[in-house]
Amino acid sequence: MDAGGAPWYRDAAARSLILRRYLPWLAGLSLVWEIAQLPLYTIWDDGRPAYIAYAVLHCTAGDVLIGLAALAIALIITQVPSLRSANG
Repeated sequence: MDAGGAPWYRDAAARSLILRRYLPWLAGLSLVWEIAQLPLYTIWDDGRPAYIAYAVLHCTAGDVLIGLAALAIALIITQVPSLRSANG
């Protein structure tokens, strides 16, 4: 818990750190990953551009949800009292 006694998931600074630092990097790198592996699938040859764009955005959104869930589960399992204590 932080100085105010709140665990990481109730700490506004922790949520801000996750949403302003972790989430943009996760979304950006997931988007790059989805675009990079796109030529490996038949959608690249057979799909219309709008369908390809939808598939990339859909998969990126799924990756972001999985990444956020993985972070939350890791923080819960390790019982991190606050993100300030995890950083230093």
